[in-house]
Amino acid sequence: MGISTQEIYQILEDEIISLKRKPGAVISENQLCEQFHTSRTPVRNCLQRLSEKGLVEIIPKKGTVVTRLDSSCIEQMIFLRVTVESKVLEEFISTCSPMDRERVRYALTAMSECALPMTQKGAAPFDSALFMKLDFQMHKIWFDATKKDYIWNKLIWEDPSYARFCALDIINQKNVENSLSDHHAIMDLIDTHNILDVQKLLEHHLYGGLNRLGARMNGEFKDYFNRNVLLPMAEFSYESVRSRFTFLP
Repeated sequence: MGISTQEIYQILEDEIISLKRKPGAVISENQLCEQFHTSRTPVRNCLQRLSEKGLVEIIPKKGTVVTRLDSSCIEQMIFLRVTVESKVLEEFISTCSPMDRERVRYALTAMSECALPMTQKGAAPFDSALFMKLDFQMHKIWFDATKKDYIWNKLIWEDPSYARFCALDIINQKNVENSLSDHHAIMDLIDTHNILDVQKLLEHHLYGGLNRLGARMNGEFKDYFNRNVLLPMAEFSYESVRSRFTFLP
């Protein structure tokens, strides 16, 4: 039995989000047909779905190109995540059961085990895509537990740039140690029922990618981004971005 259209789509989506297919890269229909041993019809269906999701652009008479990252949208998505996720995590901390807390602890353990190749010589190669998946799964726990899974899916998967930006941070900045430290700190907040420091910690955690990549977004990774170049700023934070939205009190 040959590969299904859904399987082809999932492979291509995963390759784009994990940056195996880089922003701006050309996708050849002929190569995909050869790769998946299939006809043009399922390949074109998959490319059309990817286009509707904003991951590729189909240019008539020219071909299909992986879309570049929109730096302005990334900045706003992080602002939105800090604003929304702070409230969700505060609610989770106030209402979670012991079982909920253990689910978070189990997810954190899985992240730590996935990160072992970064610290142990001779270990298996580090799987950055798996690490990002486990990272997202941990955050998703408090959205699920507070019955806000719809919001989580909108925050992470609706924007075609944000998940790929997270992948860029993990793959090229090797920020595994920083990420694990932040997640352990979140676990401490949950264990100690501390809601007062939630927004400050999430701000530090979620803006970390912008602060780590910094000038590299206008340098070695400039071809990954569109022309919406981020404004120069010594350090990105919730307040620094909030100040740009003049309609906010």
